[in-house]
Amino acid sequence: MAHYPYLFTINRQELSVHLGYYVAERGKKQRVAVDIRLYFSKAPVCAVTDTAPFIDYGILCQAMKDFVEQKEFALIEHLASELFVLLRGILNTHCADEIRLWLRLTKLTTPISGLADGASYILTDLPAGASIPPAQ
Repeated sequence: MAHYPYLFTINRQELSVHLGYYVAERGKKQRVAVDIRLYFSKAPVCAVTDTAPFIDYGILCQAMKDFVEQKEFALIEHLASELFVLLRGILNTHCADEIRLWLRLTKLTTPISGLADGASYILTDLPAGASIPPAQ
């Protein structure tokens, strides 16, 4: 069984995006939150050496903002999948074999009455049965 004991998280990156199944809903930008987890099978070099190469999470966040800026999406599942592919491509330039990606996209407000915490879709490329640390 694969073991990924090291975890780096990017918590609740908020984006404004034209999102909604119905045209009227997509007409104005809505807030979504993206949570990202990067899992490592061994300690990244930057955890051992303070001057080592690292993954700049600011670049990941800006890439997501730029990606959604001029696009429209009908479904959170599709938006999450597109962001996953974008981030996976960026991570592939940084020891891709050692990094596994987990992404949750949450539509913070929905047109459904009483749905207090929105709706989420999660994707990961962690192998089935992988051993991972608990995320808070």
